[in-house]
Amino acid sequence: MKTKGDDHTGERFESTCFDKRAIRAHRNREAAARSRQMKKEYITHLENTVLQLTQRVDELRKENWYWLSLDTTWPAELLHAEWFVESLHVVNESSC
Repeated sequence: MKTKGDDHTGERFESTCFDKRAIRAHRNREAAARSRQMKKEYITHLENTVLQLTQRVDELRKENWYWLSLDTTWPAELLHAEWFVESLHVVNESSC
């Protein structure tokens, strides 16, 4: 036979379970939001790293082309080397 106290205990138990689920769901949403934010920051960091490395590769390719062009004997190719030296000065001045 149920008494009045039994009904309140059952309601309290259901209420406590609901509260625990709600708290767990809330914490889970917060953890998921933090995870998404960290992933976004990591991807931004990787994109910036890729951009810097791509620029460095371009600089090194130009420098390599310049050093290889010094071995040339064709006057027309020497003009390209002069252009490259001038572009290096422009790049170095703009990065300061």
